[in-house]
Amino acid sequence: MRSRHPPSPPPAPPWHGDPALRWSALALALTLVMLVLGWCWRAIGTAPPSTERTRAAAAAVPAAAAIAKPPQTLARAAPAAAALTAALPRALPAAATLPAPGVEVCGWGPVELPDDDPFPLQRIPAAQRAAALDQAEQRLLADADPRINAAGLLIGARGRGQGARQRLEKLAWLASGSQDPVIYAFALHGCQGLAERDGSACRLLSRAQAARLEPDNAQAWLELAAEAAAQGEADAEHEAMRHAAQATRSRAHAAQLPALVHRALAPPLPALPRTLASSVALSVHDTWRLSPAATGQAREYCGAGVVPGEAEPARQVTCRALAGVLGAHGGSLAELGAALAIARAWRVDGAAAAAWQQEHDALIEAGAPGPGDQTDLACGALAAAQAWLQRVADGGERRALREHMQAHGRSLQEWSERHRRTIALASAAATEAAAADGAGDPGP
Repeated sequence: MRSRHPPSPPPAPPWHGDPALRWSALALALTLVMLVLGWCWRAIGTAPPSTERTRAAAAAVPAAAAIAKPPQTLARAAPAAAALTAALPRALPAAATLPAPGVEVCGWGPVELPDDDPFPLQRIPAAQRAAALDQAEQRLLADADPRINAAGLLIGARGRGQGARQRLEKLAWLASGSQDPVIYAFALHGCQGLAERDGSACRLLSRAQAARLEPDNAQAWLELAAEAAAQGEADAEHEAMRHAAQATRSRAHAAQLPALVHRALAPPLPALPRTLASSVALSVHDTWRLSPAATGQAREYCGAGVVPGEAEPARQVTCRALAGVLGAHGGSLAELGAALAIARAWRVDGAAAAAWQQEHDALIEAGAPGPGDQTDLACGALAAAQAWLQRVADGGERRALREHMQAHGRSLQEWSERHRRTIALASAAATEAAAADGAGDPGP
């Protein structure tokens, strides 16, 4: 005999039935989605539009919930918040934090930081800083390796204002007589910030020569194409892009600078000169890496704004081939992201594009152990940053990330599936919380 009682409805999520809880869950879900998407944007080498407004909105939503709802309501929402937060990947990087009031500078010792100055080197007297940096620079310039000499000139120019132009002049002269693409790349990067370029030795350098020094490197041709595009030289841009699409590898040289400095400044050199030179090298590396002219040119030339069916046949061939070069041979996660963007824009399907997507998702999920807070100049933090960048310099960022991922005992497929589950969970939570809030509050 069947029961006359209707079946019990499934249990509702914690935020159902209470507008306050629904609002808190919605705020949490939206914030988590923004964090996940922001990490994805950074990992593929691009910045989301209106970054500051996005951050402000992410901060304002939970803040509004805290103001509008009483403390006891937020306390009831805590279990749902904890459950959703626990589902996020542990590999997502923590938000950047300022050093503690007392921090260590390797080779100097602990320093006390005021609230308005997070950089610990400023607490070391200027005379000691200058003497230590001079000692490091002299060691780099005395080395028998011309690459290390070039690194010393670039470090000296960027580490101080006085004498910077003279050092860059020497670096440009060194590069102009060299056939080494790394030395040439150092000089080109240094000359980007030099005023009155036409009156300096930097006029001897050119992107065209950089491409001739390593014709198999897509990075050099993409940078030449970006320069041609900026000057309105369409034919030169097309020709450089054609060469980039025929390259057999794609590798930038930014990580070579901190790796060379670390290798050359080994003991018995005191720790403080090594710390100062390494700090400058890491700063130059970050500036260089975060201004990727090559991947920006690839996305602009073959981006979503170009209609594949309406593009000239030569561009169609170039863009499809370039996606293959960056996807199969690109050294960085940014290049892999550019390959995927081009593949989507030009409808490049197949096993190769699927494999790039899987690797991209897996590497983002696993996260990178690379340099974190550049104001952390403790001996252990510096050693970790230098070790990571040495691996990047040796085999490229993607290879270093794959090795890091494999060290955690999960396969590429497992990391990729975990990434998709994370995104799906965050999206579903945001959608459900929004729908529940709309059902409970019909009015605007």
